[in-house]
Amino acid sequence: MPLEYALQFRGRFPDPGPWKLPRSFTARLSEPLGISDLPVQRVRRSKRRPYMFNIMVVGESGLGKTTFMNTLFNAPLTEQRTPKNLSASKTVAIDPTTYELTEDGVTLMLTVIDTPGFGDQLNRETSFEPIVDYIDAQYDLYLQAESSQEMRRNIRDTRVHALLYFITPSGDNGLKELDVEFLQRLSTKVNVIPVIAKADTLTPEETSAFKKAILRDFERHDIRVYPTAHAEDRETLVDLERYMPFAVIGSDDFIDVGGKKVRGRSYRWGAVEVENDKHCDFVHLRELLIRSNLQDLIETTQTVHYSQYRSQQIREQGRPESFLACDEFYESRIENAKRSLADDMQRKEDEMRQMFVAKVREKEASLREREEALALKRQQMMEELEKIRRSIEAEESTYNEMLKAKGTQKKFMGANLLGNIGVSEATKVRISSQSRESQLNSFWSSPGGPTWPTFDFVKPRDDSAICTTGRFTIQGQPLFTQAEEDQGLGEADRLGHEAKTALTVWDCSVILAKMLEYQNTRAATAISEFDVRGKRVIELGAGRALVGMAAAVLGANVVVTDVDDVLPALKKVIALNEHIIASDKAESELSGKGRIEGVCNLDWTQRSNVISMLQPPFDLILAADVVWLYDLIEPLVATIAELSSPNTTTLLAYQSRALRADRQLFSALENHRLSWEILGDEQLDLFYRKDNVVIYRIQKRRHG
Repeated sequence: MPLEYALQFRGRFPDPGPWKLPRSFTARLSEPLGISDLPVQRVRRSKRRPYMFNIMVVGESGLGKTTFMNTLFNAPLTEQRTPKNLSASKTVAIDPTTYELTEDGVTLMLTVIDTPGFGDQLNRETSFEPIVDYIDAQYDLYLQAESSQEMRRNIRDTRVHALLYFITPSGDNGLKELDVEFLQRLSTKVNVIPVIAKADTLTPEETSAFKKAILRDFERHDIRVYPTAHAEDRETLVDLERYMPFAVIGSDDFIDVGGKKVRGRSYRWGAVEVENDKHCDFVHLRELLIRSNLQDLIETTQTVHYSQYRSQQIREQGRPESFLACDEFYESRIENAKRSLADDMQRKEDEMRQMFVAKVREKEASLREREEALALKRQQMMEELEKIRRSIEAEESTYNEMLKAKGTQKKFMGANLLGNIGVSEATKVRISSQSRESQLNSFWSSPGGPTWPTFDFVKPRDDSAICTTGRFTIQGQPLFTQAEEDQGLGEADRLGHEAKTALTVWDCSVILAKMLEYQNTRAATAISEFDVRGKRVIELGAGRALVGMAAAVLGANVVVTDVDDVLPALKKVIALNEHIIASDKAESELSGKGRIEGVCNLDWTQRSNVISMLQPPFDLILAADVVWLYDLIEPLVATIAELSSPNTTTLLAYQSRALRADRQLFSALENHRLSWEILGDEQLDLFYRKDNVVIYRIQKRRHG
């Protein structure tokens, strides 16, 4: 509080003062208020005002100060000066020039203060005075602005925030007397950063020895340089301090190094790159000055150097010591407040940790309860399935006896049994009753999820030998992917790796085909969003077309696509199954069967002409295990987007094999405005699921 106020009232009416806050009480928010956005507002507001940074460059003529500043800020900041006669330079000039630099909406008002003539005089005793006077004058201007009635307004900051002192490269001899005297005088007034100029004139061994000699001189003469003496962010400076003092090279020219244009200098013995940290310390000095410590240089100027100058001026003016004591008391209160805040943060962190542990334990208990409930449900389902198995065995035994009595041929037993049991029971029992018990045990015990026997996809020469035992069926109809007479031809061996992969029936195809059968069988009694009857369907990367043929058997009009190398084998597969699907549109409309509308060559990377011929959009897009080559993920998703409308559903059976492929897939879906979700287990066939295989439902967003 003001000293006059304190003396007059002797504390009877305490004044909270400009830095104190009234007593506060803690209140809990019932819902978010938006206080967390205040730092964002502050950053946005701070970007409206330009930042001011003033840097002074001091050193003897000919050390490349002008070239270095142009290199540091990637701009022609200073003009070339004509050489001066040493004896003609009687005084040191102070030449400040301000530049406006803008990057990503942030403006920096950079003032470069050059000192031409420093060290050029024969009598160098007076070289320091103009520089010291200029620094003190800027402090005095700032102090007068603070003391005036305009204090609450923005004060133009012309104080020197950093002083780059260029040292002549002289081997391992250390600092000159001129350097020592200058640094002793200026290191207490400004942030001095020593720089060894023209580092390309020294060998690496000479540079290392010269740095060690300079550091010894700093310690012997008690020269405090930045950042070693004053910087607060010590954790960010441990690596940078290893390069003190910085040996740098400047160049306005670009040279060709390995086919790239870089700043550097070319010599007969080779090239020197400015931004190569093996050649010089330029990148580390730039990191210190601009990217990591520019704000710290400004704050250090305020809290250390300007504060010392201000205290000195107050004492010289005869102001009461109580003013300075108030300032010191304020600093101590700030330190206490910081410590108190750190203690509060630690306490809150401990509370959050304890709360997290409690939540984890609560979640673990909940998961244990769910696990016990699932185990109980599994037991109940096993008992129910066992009852069904016994009932089917009894009915099968009775029916076999009836067949023997009537002399019915045994090969029709399976079809008649399905007719007696009914569609719903046949759907529940998709495998033979003899292997059902082993299938159920495998379903619950397999670590990767349910398993199924190896299916026989080969069509025999004799159609009368066809039966469903051991074969993959859709609604009781076996699907074939190869003819018996083609088994020994080694069809896949004549093709490339990608084509061989396409001619394999993968787990994803089996799971997706069985999911369609389950959904469309259920659609007979309940509405299913995946009912394919009468729908236009396209399968991408069909391979053996197991999924596309399953959709056709279920009543869809299907177009199957793949690359040109796979089409001959794909057409053979369609021909093998033509007896269970409609041959043309008229038969499809008359019988209610689906059909294969066409077999098309669709390369996702060269799709523009083919897409228009296919006449999109389709009602349903099917794809099984097609995400395995990184380069094809983006073209695949683009193809899906171009074949879709907001009313199109895409079912992608996917087996995750690499985290990179997952990230590329999700990124491509987002880029093409496609939403996705994983179908739940309740929407899949009970016996055809695997833990590492999921089915994504993908749809185009209606709005952005």
